[in-house]
Amino acid sequence: VQRRALSMPVSIFSAHLVLGTLWNRVFFGEKRVGFGLSVIWAFYALLAASAYSFLSVSQAAGYLLMPTVVWVFIAVSLQFSIWLLNGQ
Repeated sequence: VQRRALSMPVSIFSAHLVLGTLWNRVFFGEKRVGFGLSVIWAFYALLAASAYSFLSVSQAAGYLLMPTVVWVFIAVSLQFSIWLLNGQ
């Protein structure tokens, strides 16, 4: 695999890691459920984009991200439920 082919998938993956860290701080640290919901949606979108972009480089790499994509979707659903139940 050429280094150039990995630049976009690795960049997207890195951005998703940054948003994951931000979401943890916003949701758990600051307890900002509404803002945390927007962060986790962006986090999920970048994670899915990362998995898709890795598929073009290596199917194994893309498929190995799928359990995380499913788990984060569950986390998005849970946070959305928390946001709704808190009358937001």
